[in-house]
Amino acid sequence: MSQRLLKLAVECVHVIPSFQQLPVDDRDTLLEDSWKDLFILTMAQWSLPVEQDRLLRGVEDGDDANGRALRKSLSSIAAVLSKLSHLRVDHTEYACLKALVLFSPDSVEKHEIDVLQEQTLLMLSEYSGPRASKLLLILLGVSKIGVSSVIRIFFRANVNSSLVELLSLLTQEKLLFTKKFFT
Repeated sequence: MSQRLLKLAVECVHVIPSFQQLPVDDRDTLLEDSWKDLFILTMAQWSLPVEQDRLLRGVEDGDDANGRALRKSLSSIAAVLSKLSHLRVDHTEYACLKALVLFSPDSVEKHEIDVLQEQTLLMLSEYSGPRASKLLLILLGVSKIGVSSVIRIFFRANVNSSLVELLSLLTQEKLLFTKKFFT
């Protein structure tokens, strides 16, 4: 289920015209840095439940610090999903949120990326009005969730090879994720 959801998240990005016009290396970098947030937003958009007990089963190592960190991350994910559900975020707002995490000027040092993010932020503000600030605060919560926790919770059986292969196939270009993906 997680792989299909990730595939859906990445496929949605590939239909954004401004994303397709970017150089391949920039697209790879942007996806590498945003896949986790795109995955969580897609999970929220499809209203998928977070069954914490089932997801943590077999991932935790008792009550050690790692297990506590995973429980905290999963609780944060559940809180984000609940907030987005409560706000009844629509398709346009989800598209804007996904574009905001994708077009991160921190990932690629280009004026073009900065402009795309500014345009997306303006579109979200005009479309959602006062709700935009609430959505941005939730987006901040999404960004604080650790990549390694998402990998361990949702892709535990596939972390090493098949997830990398899946993401590589999704880009239909060169291998997208490097060791940075697993840190």
